[in-house]
Amino acid sequence: MSTHDVSTYGAVGDGQTNDAPAIQAAIDACHAAGGGTVLLPAGRIYLSGSLELRGQTEFRVERGATLLASPDYADYRPEHFSDAISGGLIDTDSELSRRAWLTAFEAHDLSITGGGVIDGHGRAFVQADLGGIYEMRGPPGEEQYQARPYTLNLIGCQRLDVVGLTLRDGAYWTLRLTGCQDVTIAHLRLHNDLRLPNNDGIDLDRCQRVRISDCDIMAGDDAICLKTCRSTAVYGNCEDITVTNCILQSVSSAFKIGSECWSPVRNVIFSSSVIRDSHRGLSVQCVDPGGVENVLFSNITIETRMYDERWWGRGEPIYVDGTAQDKAVGVGQIRHLRFRDILARSENGVVIHAGEVGDVQDVLLDNVRIEVDAWKGESPIGQQDFRPPHSLVDAPTHGVTVNGASEVTLRHVQVKWGPHAHAAFGQALFTQRAAGLSVDDFSGEDARA
Repeated sequence: MSTHDVSTYGAVGDGQTNDAPAIQAAIDACHAAGGGTVLLPAGRIYLSGSLELRGQTEFRVERGATLLASPDYADYRPEHFSDAISGGLIDTDSELSRRAWLTAFEAHDLSITGGGVIDGHGRAFVQADLGGIYEMRGPPGEEQYQARPYTLNLIGCQRLDVVGLTLRDGAYWTLRLTGCQDVTIAHLRLHNDLRLPNNDGIDLDRCQRVRISDCDIMAGDDAICLKTCRSTAVYGNCEDITVTNCILQSVSSAFKIGSECWSPVRNVIFSSSVIRDSHRGLSVQCVDPGGVENVLFSNITIETRMYDERWWGRGEPIYVDGTAQDKAVGVGQIRHLRFRDILARSENGVVIHAGEVGDVQDVLLDNVRIEVDAWKGESPIGQQDFRPPHSLVDAPTHGVTVNGASEVTLRHVQVKWGPHAHAAFGQALFTQRAAGLSVDDFSGEDARA
């Protein structure tokens, strides 16, 4: 297979010249030749606007090379998924019709590798520092969240590998996959600015057979998120997903399923990982009709605390919520969840909640230890966060809350209160509307006992 060095196509690599035309020429030539490697050699910074990756290609950013996103929003093409939109695969009003930097549509047998750096240049879109969060800039007439590009936005790709890179400073969602199948994501350092809103780490929308492993992810929004968006219904469910041996940090949820669930999210394993210094740990949330089922969490340490009230989450190590966004549309069931062998230190307790009895069923906590402690206290403790669809609710902080969920089993669960007491700390176990609750070897005293 041939190697296409972008330098031979005119790429300058001085960090100032827009090398997108030269890099795209190398990509197109490689694809036309039947496949091969597109090489960005070490020792240079390649500034670039939008690029469309092709199938049968290894896009290789060599260790010591940086591919840097343009700071100019005009350098991002608005028509990058015109084929998907015109073919009816994506709604014209979908988020996916927004601009993106590195894109691919039905690019099968694509790999993105090399050990180098892909820099989304999110810092170029910051308008002001508001303390715990940035205000983002954008072109006149466009809302702030619409005026930033996706870093990588890959749709309908089969046999996709993203391996061994540093992805950093995403301006919006960093690695978004929609309708992709047979995917390996491994050995990534994905480090974003924790104050930059909406810069999710990895988002899987309606993907199947995905393996994520050995990644270190820091994100200002969800670190890893699984969902089924309404506008991409043609791609089916999100299912058969494994995540293992990862370290995650987020100012929202470290690992999240939902909240968009228009088709089922099912058959998911999250294991052998560390969640550190996050706003929320493990989150399973459904507000739409699709539902969530068959999810296993095991061998995980979790540390969650309060950052800033403008981010979702209130320090919950485990959060399960099934509440309809639109009661006329309804909500799919969350069922068959297993949380095993988990150690958590947090500024809030475990929350298992359903808007209506029966919308959350069959949840097991087995060998789970929670230590609740107000060791940071940078935002109000004594609130529960049900966004979306609802808002913040003033309520005591219990060790474990089961409200509206059915057939919940607590087996070998321990609640401890840390040395930093707070007036909002309440009961070790609080239950309400908890049909079929089973408690076996639960230990813990109320905070005010």
